[in-house]
Amino acid sequence: MGTSPAVEELTRLYQELPRRPSAEEVEAAAPPEDGVPGEILEVLREARENSVPPIGWLRRRKEAAIVMEVERRFKVFDDLLERASRVVAP
Repeated sequence: MGTSPAVEELTRLYQELPRRPSAEEVEAAAPPEDGVPGEILEVLREARENSVPPIGWLRRRKEAAIVMEVERRFKVFDDLLERASRVVAP
């Protein structure tokens, strides 16, 4: 009986999440893994840090970070709801 308000709160919080990103959106937002040697990646990282990126790139990078964060939160809620359902299930 005491779990009902908690389950209702979990359900409400889950429903307040934005639309779940599609698999394609998550894949597009994930950083590439292309087997480039670490030294080259370090040089590239430094070059990027010292360059002035175009506004469109900054916007896409921010949007990608948002997609990844939303997907992360959905995974957390998936796990939390699964745990809650195991407690509540007969």
